[in-house]
Amino acid sequence: DALVSKNENDLKGHIYNLMSVGTATWGDYTKAINLSDKAISLFKTENDSLNLALCYNNRGIIHTYINEFQQAERFLKQALAINRSSKNLKSIASNLNNLCLFEGNIEEQLEWINEAIIINKHLHATWSLGENYSRHYKINLLYDSFVADSEVV
Repeated sequence: DALVSKNENDLKGHIYNLMSVGTATWGDYTKAINLSDKAISLFKTENDSLNLALCYNNRGIIHTYINEFQQAERFLKQALAINRSSKNLKSIASNLNNLCLFEGNIEEQLEWINEAIIINKHLHATWSLGENYSRHYKINLLYDSFVADSEVV
């Protein structure tokens, strides 16, 4: 009976998490956040840290869609902490890349994206490397712009 309950909660959690991502894609961010909250609650109840990290990662991305970057960073860092503790390399690289989706501390973002590149090289994750190198290029453009602006002053 307990196994059925756990499996049911796990399934519901996955459904809510996937629905939150889809709903955000359609632009209904309030509903997406509510669905994400339900998924997070279920995975917390089940002490399922890996799926909780996935929910936090997706929730961070939802907040980037609505320019709530401090919230996004908070959720993405929570996901990163969980994935680091479980040594989930693929998810660590994903979290690091996602922490660079919005403007922030350029030096910190360069460290994050470089770490993601190292991990994805190790994993032979070609598609992810392409995304990492694209993000790295964009961060460098911001950095070059920042340096040029500070030299003018």
